[in-house]
Amino acid sequence: EIYMLLEDGAGTETGGEADTYELKAITGISALSGLKTLCLDGHGYRAATLDLKPLEGHPALEHLILSGKCKPATVLETLPKLARLDLGLAKLDRPAVLERLVKKGVDVARDG
Repeated sequence: EIYMLLEDGAGTETGGEADTYELKAITGISALSGLKTLCLDGHGYRAATLDLKPLEGHPALEHLILSGKCKPATVLETLPKLARLDLGLAKLDRPAVLERLVKKGVDVARDG
C-alpha cells in the first residue's frame, strides 16, 4: 500500500514490482504519521545512500526493514516506538547505534 501512495505522490505508475522500480528518497514520509511498519528492502538496487533523516522522530513507526547503504543511523534512536529493526544486508554509517538500540529494548535482526 505504501508504494501506491508513493507512486501517487510522485505522479508515476510502475505496477509496484517492475525491475526499474527504485525508491530514491523517503521525503514526505512524515505525512504518514500513523505508519507502524515500513519495509525499504528488496525494491531495486540503490547506488546512492538512503537518507533516513525524513524518519526523524516518527511517532508511530514500530518495525523498520532496511537494505543498502543508509545514513544517518542516529535517526533510528529518535524513533520513540521502534521495537524491531531488520537490517538484512543494510550498511549503516554508525554501527554503534545498533548496540544502543538493543540496550533500549529494540529487537535488532541482522543477516551475515
